[in-house]
Amino acid sequence: MEKKQKVSSEYVKKGTMLIVAFIFLVVGFIGGVVYGIYKSSTDESLQIAAPKQQKLKDESPNAEQTG
Repeated sequence: MEKKQKVSSEYVKKGTMLIVAFIFLVVGFIGGVVYGIYKSSTDESLQIAAPKQQKLKDESPNAEQTG
């Protein structure tokens, strides 16, 4: 009296779909972290380099300081 369920090959199992969704979420998260680190390290190096160049120009003596 049990009815056999017919499994169609057109559909994906729920467990398989959850695993695939989890994998894509992990890959997206890791990609976002890597991209964020890449962008932040590039911005910081530009911001740090600019003040150093200005300090070098300010430290050089001009005509009034030399006498």
